[in-house]
Amino acid sequence: MKKLFPFVLVFVLLLTGFAKAQTLTGYMTDAETSEPLAFVNIGVLHRNTGTVTDLSGKFNLATASILSSDSVKISILGYQPVVFTIADFGAYLTAHKGKVKLEPQVHQLKDVVIKPRKTKTITTGNTTDSRFMRAGFVSNDLGSELGTVLRYNKKKPGKLENVNFNIAANDYNTVLFRVNIYEFRNGQVGENLLKEPLYTDFSAHNGTLSLDLSEQDIYITSDCLLTLEWIKDYGQRGLFFSAGFFNADSYARKTSHGNWFKVPAGLGYWATIVHEK
Repeated sequence: MKKLFPFVLVFVLLLTGFAKAQTLTGYMTDAETSEPLAFVNIGVLHRNTGTVTDLSGKFNLATASILSSDSVKISILGYQPVVFTIADFGAYLTAHKGKVKLEPQVHQLKDVVIKPRKTKTITTGNTTDSRFMRAGFVSNDLGSELGTVLRYNKKKPGKLENVNFNIAANDYNTVLFRVNIYEFRNGQVGENLLKEPLYTDFSAHNGTLSLDLSEQDIYITSDCLLTLEWIKDYGQRGLFFSAGFFNADSYARKTSHGNWFKVPAGLGYWATIVHEK
């Protein structure tokens, strides 16, 4: 019996290390206005477990097999991000009746001016529009993202005029996406370059989804990762993007704040950029 006791003790300690609740449920709101916040990312760091709030700000975060000491990050552009341990997050939800208030975040934007006398327009990313070579999201989990690297190595900042996504097949009626643009250095995905959320939708069976950014004043100074994010549950159908080999690299992650990984084919995401000569 003495030989079994250490094993039993360790087994009990391991069990208590996992989150007791199988699902954490609550609502995200603006701390100043109390308005619900839609499409907030909620993800367990390094666990590929996460979700996105719905239009009413509600979320359900599955925590099965997640340690109570794991960290969960809550974020959306325009608000201060928050990080809890799973245990603290559960306690917070209980104490605040399921409501999480996010504080607005104010950014001081730097003025960047491109003089009109000598400029050049370039295309970067993958312009492939094949309907035979194609790829899609690695999962339908909320917060799943798929993106392509936009190479940029000019000495002066470039202004994003538009971003484009070549869709090979779409079986949904209308799909709403969030567009994200991240820093990308040495194969690592960094912070989001946008200061506020950017959304677009697509309803055709195939074709190019284009988003005009000429009035947005979005500037880049080096390589970045252009992504589309899955933010609403449309069920299991089919959505595929044009793809090809020997293109700019593409990356994906399975859910909110999940780990990024390289995908084997380059997705047909691309952009036009105006820069000073």
